[in-house]
Amino acid sequence: MFNKFYVFYVLLILGLSMNSAFALDCDFVAKIHPFDRIGEVQILRAGKKQAENASSENRRLCPGDVVKVPKYLPQIQIKYQSNKRKIVKAGQLYQVIALQKPCQALCKLKTNMEYLFEQFTKTKPTTVSLIDFGSKGASESSSIKMPLAASEGSDYEFFLSADNSAIPLFWYGGKVPYKLTVKDALGKVIVNEQLEKPKFSLTLPDTKIGSKYSLTIESANSKVYQKPLVVMALPDVIKSYTETMEKLVALFADCEDRNWRLEIWRRLNVMPDSEAKRNFMEHLAENDIDLYDFELCE
Repeated sequence: MFNKFYVFYVLLILGLSMNSAFALDCDFVAKIHPFDRIGEVQILRAGKKQAENASSENRRLCPGDVVKVPKYLPQIQIKYQSNKRKIVKAGQLYQVIALQKPCQALCKLKTNMEYLFEQFTKTKPTTVSLIDFGSKGASESSSIKMPLAASEGSDYEFFLSADNSAIPLFWYGGKVPYKLTVKDALGKVIVNEQLEKPKFSLTLPDTKIGSKYSLTIESANSKVYQKPLVVMALPDVIKSYTETMEKLVALFADCEDRNWRLEIWRRLNVMPDSEAKRNFMEHLAENDIDLYDFELCE
């Protein structure tokens, strides 16, 4: 599924890291296929004395690891990076073997991207703190935050494509009414709105590549929240609103410190409804996925 995107991934992703929340002491060679009761499967890591529970985030396996399947689970499936598959049945122990041909950099990149795609589209956030992506918490905090910003620093831009369609903004914190202002690069005010909800559909007047704007949101009990908006060219592989989610996940995995999350959010909003789309949007709204956890960015 990802073969035709290899070159794009290589351009986007500059390196691999071992800073994962479930960092392994070796290069993993296989992973447990995800299923609803994966947390009941145990993994005894090579050289360790105590087993740990598998999970949707902790299912990668190294040579020598032993996988234990409870007697009440019919079977599980382990997929090697070589595409070999192993069925482990109820009550069995299985020791992971080394690959005759180790997975090299491009192979690891493909595997990690597939893993990131699974996490974005096939799982829900562990907690959903935002109701209707912005309504909860509107008066609970003195600080205005935008989860899609990834960083709250006022110098960390939102990057947008050269497209003049609506940009669905949302935030939480502060207290109504809100004042939303957008200025162009010359300081001219192009949007000046008083809002009763922490949402706004923004349309920029000029979306030529290189256009820059300043977004400001403030309320009676909060500090001023500011974010730069920068219009730049997307990679050639991203061309229209008919893009597949694989490409949007790849766009998320831009390791050059460019935040495309608002652009991804805009595109997801107009895609047909599906469980994968809803999961993807919930993860973005929760800001709960970090590329460092997927060994994709140093």
